[in-house]
Amino acid sequence: MLKPLLYIRPKPWQIAISILGVCWGLATAFTSPKLLKEEEQSDFQMTESTPLWTVMGKLGKIKTNQPKDWAKAKDQLTIRQGKELIEQGFTTKEGSSTELLSKKMSCASCHLSVREEPSLDNLDPQKRLKYVDSNQLSFLPGPSFYGMINRIFFFNNDFAKLYDGPYAHLLKGAHFDLRKSMDACNQLFADGREMEDWEKEAILAYLWTLELKMGELEMKKADWEKVEYSIKNNRSNARAVNLIRRYYSEVYPAHLVRPPDERARQMISPASNSFLNGRKIYERSCLHCHEEKRYSRFKLDNRQKTFKRLAANFEGKAKYSIYAAHRYQSGKNWRGIPIFTKERMSDDQLADLRFFIDNMAKMGDEALNYYKN
Repeated sequence: MLKPLLYIRPKPWQIAISILGVCWGLATAFTSPKLLKEEEQSDFQMTESTPLWTVMGKLGKIKTNQPKDWAKAKDQLTIRQGKELIEQGFTTKEGSSTELLSKKMSCASCHLSVREEPSLDNLDPQKRLKYVDSNQLSFLPGPSFYGMINRIFFFNNDFAKLYDGPYAHLLKGAHFDLRKSMDACNQLFADGREMEDWEKEAILAYLWTLELKMGELEMKKADWEKVEYSIKNNRSNARAVNLIRRYYSEVYPAHLVRPPDERARQMISPASNSFLNGRKIYERSCLHCHEEKRYSRFKLDNRQKTFKRLAANFEGKAKYSIYAAHRYQSGKNWRGIPIFTKERMSDDQLADLRFFIDNMAKMGDEALNYYKN
């Protein structure tokens, strides 16, 4: 025979807790997702060390250049592999060295992995030269990997026009796709092989460690406060995104220009050219690749004999002309050493380089004292 259930009368405090629990459950169930999002937004604090994409994401902008697997991209082994692929062209995988991306050069031959501009919204090559010289950095043809994942376009139409034959497929989509742009750069400029998917993902993982930080944008206080307001209140987000965009370059312009003509090349003088500027370019750019044949079979040094050899090739289409080395001059589907766009080295800077070489060829080390000031 079943025993009757005993009824135990709850105490007042137990009834109160039950009622509160039900109310809390109903409040949570019927809370608007928008209100929850706003509450989450209001707890977010933007600081100078906050990554740029974190802030853009809070404002509703979809991140570009994202890894396929975020968990793997944050793994230190993957990041290390990406760093090594950039700096030395190979890494280790499962205990063995991987195949070289290129037998001629690595990504670091042409790209820095640190900041190279004094101001992130000003890409003037002369200001960049002064900045890299003062920080003991190189002056290179390729833009820095620092902040690369915060950019939205890569190879532009000038490159598409240059490679319109058997290599055109490499640039198809590279304008919008960082992975395709890695492959195109490695095959066209480094004359390397096609990159494997895991290699591109490893490099991408490393690039995410080089993301821009909000403090580096050097925003005006009023604009900073407007961005903070938008994040906290989830209002005027588009305006906030556009305010941030004013302080860094999402797109790096790149124009492939012909070398100056014969007459323009000869119009150099102390009145219009800077010996010291030319020296900085030679030391920070030319020697970066050519000193002790670091990335090139053509060796350069500071001997007068070397400068005489360079000066003898100023005119025409000589193979070792500084104009052939720095400007596109070899016809379509040209492969090999990277070329400087006019945004990476101006014609004035190229003239300064010639002025420096010309004087070093004529005077040797005496030119260093003569143009000391």
